[in-house]
Amino acid sequence: MIPNPTRALTRRGLLQVGGLTLAGTALGFTAVNAAGSKSVTTPITLFSNDRYIVDRNTLLNADDASVVIQNALDAAEADGISTVELPEGDHGDYLCYSPIATKGRSLTGTSTTLTVAGAINAKALITASGRPSGKATLERNATAGDTRVQLPSPLRGVVTAGSIIGIEARTSTTGPEVAGTPHEVWACEFRQVTSTQGPWADLDSALIWDYPTTANAQAYVVDPVRDFRIEGLNVTSRDPLNHRVFAVQVRESHNASLDIALTNAGGGVIVNNSLNTKVHTQVNTLPNYFNEYGYGLTVAGASASVQASVSGGDCRHIFTTAGDTRSGANGFEQWGDPRHVTVTGSGTAGPNSFAVFDTHPAGYDIRFSQCSADGGGADATGFQIRNHRATLTNCSSVNAGLLAVRMGPGMASKVSVIGGSFTGAAKGGIGIAEDSTVTGSTIRQCGGAGIIINDSSSRAHINNCVIEENHQFGIQDQSSGEHVDVVIKGNTIPRSDEQYLGVLFPKSNMLIDSNHFAGFDPPDSAAYKPGPNVQIVNNTG
Repeated sequence: MIPNPTRALTRRGLLQVGGLTLAGTALGFTAVNAAGSKSVTTPITLFSNDRYIVDRNTLLNADDASVVIQNALDAAEADGISTVELPEGDHGDYLCYSPIATKGRSLTGTSTTLTVAGAINAKALITASGRPSGKATLERNATAGDTRVQLPSPLRGVVTAGSIIGIEARTSTTGPEVAGTPHEVWACEFRQVTSTQGPWADLDSALIWDYPTTANAQAYVVDPVRDFRIEGLNVTSRDPLNHRVFAVQVRESHNASLDIALTNAGGGVIVNNSLNTKVHTQVNTLPNYFNEYGYGLTVAGASASVQASVSGGDCRHIFTTAGDTRSGANGFEQWGDPRHVTVTGSGTAGPNSFAVFDTHPAGYDIRFSQCSADGGGADATGFQIRNHRATLTNCSSVNAGLLAVRMGPGMASKVSVIGGSFTGAAKGGIGIAEDSTVTGSTIRQCGGAGIIINDSSSRAHINNCVIEENHQFGIQDQSSGEHVDVVIKGNTIPRSDEQYLGVLFPKSNMLIDSNHFAGFDPPDSAAYKPGPNVQIVNNTG
């Protein structure tokens, strides 16, 4: 310990005070309020040559623990230290009244709870953020499938191999149901450049959307915050309903790792416009059920290649997607579809929860793997899908208050449900969307029907499923007959005291082929009042 040092301590001073070189030792020391210091303004310990540890007593006695943490992060930035570590702390120990910016540092805890004790004048308590450069107009169209784009003149020579660029245009990426609403999403993608040649930049993967010059297509360089961790922290709140603030916001980042717990907090975790992120979120109640501060984990904007693990519950959604919210001429707008996101984990709905696992219309290739959803009130679904291209592989939903799986009509498309079990949903099992499939799944003991078809279900396929003991029908066509090319094939749909019809009111040119309708005699009688163009063939009883 160095009592009341009188000279400024730079990092070199920290390492060599009194002629004792401490670099590389595990012993370290504490610098207490170094007078006039450029970097050290709060008690921290240099545990190694790359980590500062904040003093517990200073945090306990601080009027605002955020200020102590921010001072340590500022010192770490000035001194080239990569990590600030916080000591163990319980609910109410470390009271936070202001936002914390990580300045490109890792911020880690050891079972550390931060308590939001007042209004935070920021979007999040903790923010890690890079920044985009100024935008330049594309001089040549970029189209879906392109792996090479022509850079605008101002970016030539600036963009090099390894650069991350953003491309955007006022091209709508969402379904007809949300056109003209605040949920409509405009095209925006981030890509890493693998090489450049003259005006051309080669991208690490193909573009998903079109970027025509007629739609104000633009490109820009992103300077991300890279290779950091925010881990071992639990965020809670004294008054989560009145002090609404996200716990952690990460945006314009590359290779981040997050591990955050949320306990009766005023908001969750949001990962926005970020590439190659690993995140685990444990949710233990977010009471803001009726707004975005009830989302446990949100993956947003042009984020890509995200591995998300979520668990817990009693919130609006334990997981969801969103666009990057920006101000527009007519209010807020959504930009960018998070893509190639893999989600694992389990969630329990509270009495006021909506979908446990959710996607907003923003999203492309969202993959739920072995996720389980349990319970909920009258508005709760296990899984709600509202985006293009989502996959549920070996997932389960038990006792949802509404549906086990809802695919938003006019929003969702190309959704694949593969395997899994969907049981006991109060109002129905799976509502299927256009160009979507349910294959090898078990749907049982749901209210109404096991699977619901509507006018937005064109080209839906229901194959090799077990659909049994639902409380009226195996499959119900609720449409007016506007769908086309629906196929029901190879399923087992037995008659029971509860499930007394196999397929109710099939319409249009639906094909009902090679299903096993046990208990129906003749087997084709399982299809009740089929339309004139419905084909019913090769079924057994």
